[in-house]
Amino acid sequence: IGTKQRPKAAIFAEVGDAKEVHDYATIFGYGCDGVCPYMAYEAICKMNADGMVEAMAKQEFTDDEIIQNYRKAAAKGLLKVMSKMGISTLQSYKGAQVFEAVGLADEVVDRCFTGTTTRIQGSDFEAIYRDLERFHEDAFPPHTTEESILVRSDGQFHYRDGGEAHLNTPGTMVNLQVAARTNSREAYKEFARLTNEQNQKVTLRGQLKFKFDPSKAIPLDEVEPASEIVKRF
Repeated sequence: IGTKQRPKAAIFAEVGDAKEVHDYATIFGYGCDGVCPYMAYEAICKMNADGMVEAMAKQEFTDDEIIQNYRKAAAKGLLKVMSKMGISTLQSYKGAQVFEAVGLADEVVDRCFTGTTTRIQGSDFEAIYRDLERFHEDAFPPHTTEESILVRSDGQFHYRDGGEAHLNTPGTMVNLQVAARTNSREAYKEFARLTNEQNQKVTLRGQLKFKFDPSKAIPLDEVEPASEIVKRF
């Protein structure tokens, strides 16, 4: 784009880590004309060969059929993403860069996502390399057995102990249910404590703190009681 050569060339990406709708939306949003997610194809074909697809769907599929279904689902997801922005064609979405980067250092954004807005710093090239190194070690472990995991679940979609952090955890859900069913104040306090801890790990607001100025405090008897406030909700 910087040298005005982009209209003269097509970009096709052969990627191993693209697997979900947002991955494809980002790839197309930054100008790619096509993408081949070879690792996703290999993974679902392996699942089909192991009988996992048949066990869930209660019917048999060929590898070509499940790949076609996967592509169709990804395409529908892209249409949903574009429709939320009022974009009706892929041509209008491609290269539009309608993103804001969160959690990427300026050195990464300036080199790889030039022109993208970024206000929250984060991973630099060294951190990205460490991730790639970890993925490579998972793919080519020094010792392999028949029980070796083909694709490790890191808890992106479902909670995994030691995996990706989620706001809702088994501990918070248990305490919330106990508090709701038994009206237990202790269970609710534990739910609130666990939720606040998770907030610090998974949300931007969890990194914020209130600034208290004692000089601007008012007497407690001037504060509207909670019994009156809840009447408005």
